Amino acid sequence: MGSRMKALSVLLAAGLLAVLPGCAGDEVAQSEAALQEYFTALNEARFDDAADLYAGDFEELSAINPDIDPQDHGQLFERWCTQNGGVCLPIREIVSRDVLDDGGVRFRVQFSNADGSLFEIGPCCGEVDTGQRTNEFDYVVRRADGEWKVVQLPPFVP
Repeated sequence: MGSRMKALSVLLAAGLLAVLPGCAGDEVAQSEAALQEYFTALNEARFDDAADLYAGDFEELSAINPDIDPQDHGQLFERWCTQNGGVCLPIREIVSRDVLDDGGVRFRVQFSNADGSLFEIGPCCGEVDTGQRTNEFDYVVRRADGEWKVVQLPPFVP
């Protein structure tokens, strides 16, 4: 009887170990889908949809757009993408994925310009052009209200 219980315990433990990576993989896949949909919605001017996939702070957007109702998150996103310097492009490639200790997932992504070329940010505002460009951007996706949501705004180019 004791060896049967031990064998059963080993089987249960093995089953749990087999299931856990699948769950983690499902969580990463779900968070990735939310990230993709967030940037797709922004790029397609579906700003209310993008706002539903965002769990970050709207204070910055409200501060630079005092004429917009702070609760109108879709309109704040529209202004960010069309007038405030936000770059709302589709994801070209996910370069890396890292599961964070708090259960969130950090993605490093690249974006595509409208012509299909790689989006890059060069020097800004009178800085010396050293030839270096930024073309990878980190985004964290976390569960909020039971759903996966992005916590950063799209890139900014003044």
